[in-house]
Amino acid sequence: MRTPGALLLFAFMLHGSAGATPAVAAAEKPAVRPAAPRFDSLPRAIEESKKRGNCRIFVFFDAKECSDCERMNALVLPARIFREVVEDKVIVRVDVNSEEGARLGEEYGISSAPAWIVMTPDGLLSWLQKGMTPQGAWLELLSRSEESWTAYQKLVAEAAENPNDGAKVFESARETFRRHGDAQSEKSFSRLVSDPSTPAPILEQSLAYLATIEMNQKKLDEARVHLEALLKIAKDPALRERAELRLVEVEIGKENGAAASARLERFAGSHPDAATKTVEDLRRIIAALPESPARETGKQ
Repeated sequence: MRTPGALLLFAFMLHGSAGATPAVAAAEKPAVRPAAPRFDSLPRAIEESKKRGNCRIFVFFDAKECSDCERMNALVLPARIFREVVEDKVIVRVDVNSEEGARLGEEYGISSAPAWIVMTPDGLLSWLQKGMTPQGAWLELLSRSEESWTAYQKLVAEAAENPNDGAKVFESARETFRRHGDAQSEKSFSRLVSDPSTPAPILEQSLAYLATIEMNQKKLDEARVHLEALLKIAKDPALRERAELRLVEVEIGKENGAAASARLERFAGSHPDAATKTVEDLRRIIAALPESPARETGKQ
């Protein structure tokens, strides 16, 4: 599971998002009968999805006494575009304040209602939209997301057909990662990292993505190996700095205060003008570790 509050993320790693809101289109004419969520739990929706060949799931995030949710439902449920898009999907309602809603919210960065996601049964993101949105803009974003999904599916197919095309495999893995497909993209990044023919620029980025996935999965020893391998070959100074800081985070995750402090002070000495606030934040975190150098000094 991803941790939205992580201090440091590689800048080039972008998760899927709705993007900027386009100009409002003309209002949709209502259909005869509006569609509505059929299920009230994601496990039941996933079960139904599998019965229907692993079709995607349309998730409505709402809450009790959510007037904005009611207004958005009144705007979008009757719309023809919405009905066409959900025709081949399972629709489910999730209370954002429920245990299930909190888990999904942590994964996809949703903290309040209304919000909507379209996802595969294994959590791959097709669309995400949050908050009150004009009807025309909401429907246009939904329509665009379907076009983007079609293009993504084509990219995945091309990568599968050309496994020796490192650039194509990397492009597919990166887009899968951005869509919250950590487990799926991890396999491709691992293959690129282990392939001696992978071009250096792709190898560097694959190592960075792979280390991030491993840190999200709390596989800190594996992440350390790949970050150290990245530092041996990386040419981009910014990428090297981020990798050094991520290694500090690895030691923090292992509650190894001495190692974390040593790495951080080496970084601060080598990059005196870099990420000053981040360095100070990390120092405070290290100082709070059970066996931090600061605590050991205080005991003496």
